[in-house]
Amino acid sequence: MALRYWINGGVDNNWGTSGNWSTTSGGGGGAGVPSSSDDVTFDGGGNVNCTIATSNRAAKTLTITSGYTSNITYTTNLSVSGSITINAGHSVTMSGAGTLNMVTASGTWTSNGYIYSIPLGINASTTITLADDLKTTSNYTSNNGVVLTSNNLYVGGSVSVASGNASGTANIILNGTGTLSSTGGASIKNNITINSASSVTLGNFTYNT
Repeated sequence: MALRYWINGGVDNNWGTSGNWSTTSGGGGGAGVPSSSDDVTFDGGGNVNCTIATSNRAAKTLTITSGYTSNITYTTNLSVSGSITINAGHSVTMSGAGTLNMVTASGTWTSNGYIYSIPLGINASTTITLADDLKTTSNYTSNNGVVLTSNNLYVGGSVSVASGNASGTANIILNGTGTLSSTGGASIKNNITINSASSVTLGNFTYNT
């Protein structure tokens, strides 16, 4: 496991460029592109835009501090195999069609009130803890039997469950326009709320208490 700090390094804005990463906050570049064994941090030491592009990317953990006030564009997907944390006082923006995925044996997702505008996914056959409410105006995908506990998941787009049941004490709240569906014999066991202002299409899905 190694530390990776986004610094841009004067090279370009691409996540996949080695020179854009340092082992210390604001340090020299060339540390190498993060892998699934690296702890990634965005802070004031590299307060410039970042684009996740070319191919899907990975990290062990993802931390975004209040010092990072730039934009992360998800052109491709980012898979995090540990916890995801957005610190209090955040000013980061995230955009794009790529998905932020949590793929882990266990982990905690902390948002501190941040509202995502990108698709979110959890692909793990274990318990994931929501330290606070997780909110996206886009879509949410659950795979491999996620047990989602604590607080609420707010989804403004579609909810799709596959490859194992979605369960746990976390409530799923649909508050936008999208489709609710499950495939491959998967069922949804979380409590589901459809807000009155929503426009939800019911696809093929199984609900099982």
